[in-house]
Amino acid sequence: TSITNLPIEILQQIFFHLPCLTLLKCRCVSPLWNTCLPGNSHLLREALFLPSKTASIATAWPPLDLYFEIYTDATSARNRFDYPTTPSIATVKKVVLSHMSSTELELHPIVRQIDRYVVAGMPNLDEWERLLFTGLKNEAAEVLRPDDISSLKDMLVTMRPVAELHLNFYYVDSEFKFVSTRKNMRKCILFDREGVRLVDLLDVVEKQIAGLLRGETLRRIDE
Repeated sequence: TSITNLPIEILQQIFFHLPCLTLLKCRCVSPLWNTCLPGNSHLLREALFLPSKTASIATAWPPLDLYFEIYTDATSARNRFDYPTTPSIATVKKVVLSHMSSTELELHPIVRQIDRYVVAGMPNLDEWERLLFTGLKNEAAEVLRPDDISSLKDMLVTMRPVAELHLNFYYVDSEFKFVSTRKNMRKCILFDREGVRLVDLLDVVEKQIAGLLRGETLRRIDE
């Protein structure tokens, strides 16, 4: 008997020992595998960072803080009074999760290794109706829109689910110094009583990158 012909219960026991992103690949193997991932398995729902089917409220307190560093090509500049000036940013090199306020929660691997999976940069100006500043990179080096990947839609940021998530952003220039910007761009609070979802976090990252590259984008559109 091949592994594809095993009973669902045995398949699910095997799947439980695989990491989240490997499970996503397994769902593409066959309709049967897609059906039993997660199927009625509570453990596989947790492994796939999916909310429980039963009504449940996520952990509300304390909120979880995530700290991100966004590396740019900005250069430190000062005016004639020796005050820092607003830097010009044309390139975002990478986004890195530097640390989190609690290590007791399991963090989704795409967030934990965001520098590996999220690609940031200038949008395709030919698609002006929907400019995209970030995308998810797969193993084939394709960059995909997060909201076009249906399997990500219901995934949570953490397991246990958290109801309140504080996202803190620091911008780093080409000399590895922090860039001074408007404070309201630096922090975002997400709330969902059933658990903050991965796509909502990725949407915030998209808006952060769009804010940093707005000036350069407008300049290129005008050319």
